[in-house]
Amino acid sequence: MSKRRRIFKPTEVQQVYEKHGSFIYRVIQFHLGQSPDSDDIFQSFFLRLLEQPTPRKVMDNRGYLYRMIKNGIINHYQRVKAYERRISRYSDSQVSKTTPRDPAEKTMRIDEFKCVMGIINNLLPAHTATALKLRYNNDLTNGAIAHTMSVKKETVCQYISAGLKKLRKILKGKHSGSG
Repeated sequence: MSKRRRIFKPTEVQQVYEKHGSFIYRVIQFHLGQSPDSDDIFQSFFLRLLEQPTPRKVMDNRGYLYRMIKNGIINHYQRVKAYERRISRYSDSQVSKTTPRDPAEKTMRIDEFKCVMGIINNLLPAHTATALKLRYNNDLTNGAIAHTMSVKKETVCQYISAGLKKLRKILKGKHSGSG
Protein backbone atom coordinates (compact mmCIF):
# COMPACT_ATOMS: atom_id res chain seq x y z
CA MET A 1 0.00 0.00 0.00
CA SER A 2 1.48 3.34 -1.00
CA LYS A 3 1.57 6.36 1.24
CA ARG A 4 -0.59 9.26 0.27
CA ARG A 5 1.00 12.66 0.13
CA ARG A 6 -0.33 15.03 2.66
CA ILE A 7 -1.56 18.40 1.50
CA PHE A 8 0.47 21.41 2.48
CA LYS A 9 -1.34 24.35 3.88
CA PRO A 10 -0.25 27.84 2.77
CA THR A 11 1.16 28.45 6.26
CA GLU A 12 3.44 25.42 5.90
CA VAL A 13 4.68 26.68 2.54
CA GLN A 14 5.30 30.02 4.22
CA GLN A 15 7.40 28.25 6.85
CA VAL A 16 9.49 26.60 4.10
CA TYR A 17 9.87 30.04 2.51
CA GLU A 18 10.98 31.65 5.78
CA LYS A 19 13.39 28.83 6.65
CA HIS A 20 14.86 28.05 3.20
CA GLY A 21 13.80 30.92 0.92
CA SER A 22 17.23 32.55 0.67
CA PHE A 23 18.91 29.17 0.08
CA ILE A 24 16.43 28.34 -2.70
CA TYR A 25 16.90 31.73 -4.36
CA ARG A 26 20.71 31.51 -4.14
CA VAL A 27 20.66 28.07 -5.79
CA ILE A 28 18.51 29.42 -8.63
CA GLN A 29 20.82 32.43 -9.03
CA PHE A 30 23.85 30.13 -9.05
CA HIS A 31 22.44 28.12 -11.94
CA LEU A 32 20.91 30.97 -13.93
CA GLY A 33 22.94 34.05 -13.05
CA GLN A 34 20.97 37.27 -13.40
CA SER A 35 18.39 35.70 -15.71
CA PRO A 36 14.93 37.27 -15.76
CA ASP A 37 13.61 33.71 -15.40
CA SER A 38 15.03 33.44 -11.86
CA ASP A 39 12.07 35.10 -10.19
CA ASP A 40 9.59 33.02 -12.20
CA ILE A 41 11.32 29.79 -11.22
CA PHE A 42 11.50 30.90 -7.57
CA GLN A 43 7.77 31.61 -7.53
CA SER A 44 6.96 28.39 -9.40
CA PHE A 45 8.91 26.42 -6.80
CA PHE A 46 6.52 27.47 -4.04
CA LEU A 47 3.45 27.06 -6.22
CA ARG A 48 4.62 23.52 -6.93
CA LEU A 49 4.81 22.91 -3.16
CA LEU A 50 1.15 23.87 -2.85
CA GLU A 51 0.15 21.62 -5.75
CA GLN A 52 2.44 18.66 -5.05
CA PRO A 53 3.48 18.72 -1.41
CA THR A 54 6.17 16.51 0.07
CA PRO A 55 6.49 15.12 3.61
CA ARG A 56 7.65 17.70 6.16
CA LYS A 57 10.75 15.70 7.17
CA VAL A 58 11.90 15.72 3.54
CA MET A 59 11.30 19.48 3.21
CA ASP A 60 13.91 20.11 5.89
CA ASN A 61 16.52 18.29 3.81
CA ARG A 62 18.50 20.81 1.74
CA GLY A 63 19.69 18.08 -0.63
CA TYR A 64 16.10 17.27 -1.51
CA LEU A 65 15.31 20.97 -1.96
CA TYR A 66 18.34 21.34 -4.21
CA ARG A 67 17.16 18.45 -6.43
CA MET A 68 13.65 19.91 -6.50
CA ILE A 69 15.06 23.31 -7.59
CA LYS A 70 17.17 21.72 -10.35
CA ASN A 71 14.13 19.81 -11.63
CA GLY A 72 12.12 23.05 -11.58
CA ILE A 73 14.77 24.81 -13.67
CA ILE A 74 14.88 21.93 -16.15
CA ASN A 75 11.07 21.84 -16.40
CA HIS A 76 10.93 25.59 -16.92
CA TYR A 77 13.35 25.51 -19.83
CA GLN A 78 11.66 22.46 -21.35
CA ARG A 79 8.39 24.41 -21.35
CA VAL A 80 10.12 27.43 -22.90
CA LYS A 81 11.67 25.26 -25.65
CA ALA A 82 8.33 23.56 -26.34
CA TYR A 83 6.64 26.96 -26.60
CA GLU A 84 9.34 28.22 -28.99
CA ARG A 85 8.92 25.08 -31.14
CA ARG A 86 5.15 25.62 -31.32
CA ILE A 87 5.61 29.26 -32.29
CA SER A 88 8.21 28.30 -34.91
CA ARG A 89 5.95 25.63 -36.42
CA TYR A 90 3.06 28.08 -36.48
CA SER A 91 5.25 30.71 -38.12
CA ASP A 92 6.46 28.23 -40.73
CA SER A 93 2.89 27.21 -41.50
CA GLN A 94 1.88 30.86 -41.93
CA VAL A 95 4.80 31.56 -44.28
CA SER A 96 3.90 28.58 -46.43
CA LYS A 97 0.31 29.88 -46.67
CA THR A 98 1.46 33.28 -47.95
CA THR A 99 4.12 31.98 -50.34
CA PRO A 100 2.61 31.88 -53.82
CA ARG A 101 2.49 28.49 -55.54
CA ASP A 102 1.66 29.88 -58.96
CA PRO A 103 4.86 30.58 -61.00
CA ALA A 104 3.28 33.68 -62.55
CA GLU A 105 2.51 35.09 -59.11
CA LYS A 106 6.04 34.31 -57.93
CA THR A 107 7.44 36.11 -60.97
CA MET A 108 5.21 39.09 -60.29
CA ARG A 109 6.39 39.25 -56.66
CA ILE A 110 10.01 39.07 -57.79
CA ASP A 111 9.40 41.91 -60.26
CA GLU A 112 7.73 43.98 -57.52
CA PHE A 113 10.67 43.32 -55.21
CA LYS A 114 13.14 44.42 -57.91
CA CYS A 115 11.08 47.56 -58.51
CA VAL A 116 11.11 48.41 -54.80
CA MET A 117 14.88 47.76 -54.64
CA GLY A 118 15.32 50.13 -57.60
CA ILE A 119 13.38 52.83 -55.74
CA ILE A 120 15.49 52.21 -52.65
CA ASN A 121 18.71 52.55 -54.67
CA ASN A 122 17.65 55.66 -56.61
CA LEU A 123 15.48 57.70 -54.27
CA LEU A 124 16.72 57.12 -50.75
CA PRO A 125 19.92 58.36 -49.08
CA ALA A 126 22.83 55.94 -49.43
CA HIS A 127 23.04 54.93 -45.76
CA THR A 128 19.29 54.34 -45.60
CA ALA A 129 19.33 52.34 -48.84
CA THR A 130 22.23 50.23 -47.60
CA ALA A 131 20.46 49.44 -44.31
CA LEU A 132 17.23 48.49 -46.11
CA LYS A 133 19.03 46.32 -48.67
CA LEU A 134 20.98 44.49 -45.97
CA ARG A 135 17.78 43.97 -43.99
CA TYR A 136 15.40 42.85 -46.74
CA ASN A 137 17.67 41.62 -49.53
CA ASN A 138 20.33 39.91 -47.39
CA ASP A 139 17.99 39.11 -44.46
CA LEU A 140 20.42 40.39 -41.82
CA THR A 141 19.52 41.33 -38.26
CA ASN A 142 19.87 44.91 -37.06
CA GLY A 143 22.96 43.90 -35.06
CA ALA A 144 24.62 42.38 -38.14
CA ILE A 145 23.74 45.44 -40.21
CA ALA A 146 25.24 47.70 -37.54
CA HIS A 147 28.42 45.65 -37.59
CA THR A 148 28.57 45.70 -41.41
CA MET A 149 27.94 49.45 -41.62
CA SER A 150 30.13 50.25 -38.57
CA VAL A 151 27.34 52.13 -36.80
CA LYS A 152 25.31 51.63 -33.64
CA LYS A 153 22.32 49.31 -33.65
CA GLU A 154 20.06 52.25 -32.75
CA THR A 155 21.30 54.08 -35.84
CA VAL A 156 20.36 51.12 -38.01
CA CYS A 157 16.88 51.14 -36.48
CA GLN A 158 16.57 54.83 -37.33
CA TYR A 159 17.77 54.26 -40.92
CA ILE A 160 15.30 51.43 -41.46
CA SER A 161 12.41 53.27 -39.84
CA ALA A 162 13.03 56.46 -41.82
CA GLY A 163 13.63 54.50 -45.02
CA LEU A 164 10.40 52.51 -44.71
CA LYS A 165 8.48 55.71 -43.98
CA LYS A 166 9.88 57.39 -47.11
CA LEU A 167 9.34 54.23 -49.15
CA ARG A 168 5.68 54.07 -48.10
CA LYS A 169 5.18 57.69 -49.16
CA ILE A 170 6.83 57.05 -52.52
CA LEU A 171 4.84 53.88 -53.18
CA LYS A 172 1.59 55.49 -52.04
CA GLY A 173 2.23 58.29 -54.53
CA LYS A 174 2.89 55.79 -57.35
CA HIS A 175 -0.28 53.83 -56.61
CA SER A 176 -2.45 56.93 -56.42
CA GLY A 177 -1.14 58.05 -59.82
CA SER A 178 0.73 61.13 -58.62
CA GLY A 179 4.24 59.74 -58.87
